[in-house]
Amino acid sequence: MAVATATPRELQYGCDLTLLPSELRDRFIQLEQDEAARVFLDASRAAPHGAWRSRAYGVLRSLMSDYDAYGLLDMYPMHLLSAPQLDRLLGEGRRARLLDIGAGSGGVTQHAAELFQHVSATETSGMLKRSLRRRGFTVLDCDLTYAPLPSSTQRFDAVLCFNVIDRCSHPLTLVRHARAALEANGTMIVSVPLPLKPHVHVGRFTVDQEERLPTAQPSWEGGAASIARELLTPAGLELRSLSRVPYLCRGDATTPLYVLDAAVFVCSSRRTP
Repeated sequence: MAVATATPRELQYGCDLTLLPSELRDRFIQLEQDEAARVFLDASRAAPHGAWRSRAYGVLRSLMSDYDAYGLLDMYPMHLLSAPQLDRLLGEGRRARLLDIGAGSGGVTQHAAELFQHVSATETSGMLKRSLRRRGFTVLDCDLTYAPLPSSTQRFDAVLCFNVIDRCSHPLTLVRHARAALEANGTMIVSVPLPLKPHVHVGRFTVDQEERLPTAQPSWEGGAASIARELLTPAGLELRSLSRVPYLCRGDATTPLYVLDAAVFVCSSRRTP
């Protein structure tokens, strides 16, 4: 994670359009820091996780996965997009059913839930599953990294995949299964931190991915272009828009705030003539 400074203007929402290929340049939507982000920033800076919780996390991660330790201690809540920002990116269309893949503790999901009638989620951590259920979300017992949704499961009007493809073993398979989970004319929103630094948490260890993502690029613009060209398009997804958003995470006794520089892709299933 990159460490954010205290000045909001240093959080990145814009990009150099001249470095994007024309098909992405025309689809770039520039968002801005809004009230939800400001509230999260203020709360994170005012009340970072204390020294005792940080020490407890250090002990627990030697006994269980990082994600289970996060869930048990209720640590490192995150913020990506507010409900108004998601509303703008989703555009028109049905909003009955939402699936959030790898939803974590559900803090990011909560904003999206304001726009949908029913919210389901997937998560591999048992501790984080508990958090999702406490928030009232339906937790599906399915890991799309390895298997598609069962044929009996209803499909979704929108699928979120936020900061998952760089942390799972089979990202190409995951994207295909996520696309297959969409209803006709559904929307998939993918968030990816750039530059790419993929790895997979296995218990308390990290290993390489089994399926490789595109090679990391030195610029945000180059990284976004390679993800669109080499991952999303081959999976049968048609890019509707691209945005740049800071992915904010409450910090700890050492660093009050962490920030990832994310690319957000809004896609729809490409129709075969």
